[in-house]
Amino acid sequence: MEVVVTDKANKDWTFVVGPTAKVMLDGKPVKLKDLKASDGADVIYVKKEAQLEASEILAKRESKTAESRVPRVGNERTVNGKVKSITIEKSEFVITDAAGKDWTFHLGANAKILMEGKPGQFKDLIVANIVAVQCHQQGSQWVATEIQVRQQKEKKPGGKQSIRAPAFQPA
Repeated sequence: MEVVVTDKANKDWTFVVGPTAKVMLDGKPVKLKDLKASDGADVIYVKKEAQLEASEILAKRESKTAESRVPRVGNERTVNGKVKSITIEKSEFVITDAAGKDWTFHLGANAKILMEGKPGQFKDLIVANIVAVQCHQQGSQWVATEIQVRQQKEKKPGGKQSIRAPAFQPA
């Protein structure tokens, strides 16, 4: 099956999604057909010859119910990267994004942590984890409200890459 993802620059990306690809929606495993064109998504993929092969699709749906809305403060965003360091006693961690920029986060009081789609704790985070951090800026600090952890996996030929996309649709 193929999926077309439109990124923030309005560029379309076509991915082949095999039967072993992991598809998650709001941290829970789902089938590809359960996703909507309005869902935002991170796609982890490998370039094989002329194709982009998706190994993971991590989608997030904007909630419509008042009780489940998360308040937005400052510059709410998602930052993807690799964990560089962790300071448990300060509830602080640093990730390096794909551009090589380091981001320092403080864990929010009600932060949600998902370890490969399952509930986890801050102490479960390890250096080299691949993460997507939902955060906002509070003063000069970035506060993490949700951390989605994907364990570091062995690199395949061509290396894994990811894109952040606001919406996608099956081809």
